[in-house]
Amino acid sequence: MKLRLAVCAFLFATLTGFATTKPAKLISGQEPIFPHQEQLWKRTKGEVELKFTIDAQGAVKDIQVLKATSDNFAREAVDAVTDWKFEPTEVDSKKVATTVVIPFKFAAPVGVSSARTSRPAPLDYARLEPNAR
Repeated sequence: MKLRLAVCAFLFATLTGFATTKPAKLISGQEPIFPHQEQLWKRTKGEVELKFTIDAQGAVKDIQVLKATSDNFAREAVDAVTDWKFEPTEVDSKKVATTVVIPFKFAAPVGVSSARTSRPAPLDYARLEPNAR
């Protein structure tokens, strides 16, 4: 009887979305730098949107560029994100891989040889896609 109740409770939580989820959290990593080539071309801003997977160990995998102002901006964003480390997403206390989409907005430096982008937007938890439940 107890086993049947436990299975029913698990199915109810899974089917109705009552699973306890702790979203991924960035714990280390640098922001991308405004590309030098873009400075030479007198560009003042750029945007990149990346989609990638945060695996169950918190490493970034399978990076895809969804859109980018130029290849230079995309390259800088991908290079930065490759080294990021996360506290992985947890679903019911189990670490799971998660796919995320993060936009970056670059702004040209003013009188400096290189500049970091504006801080990436916080993870859009509505767009998190746990790969395992």
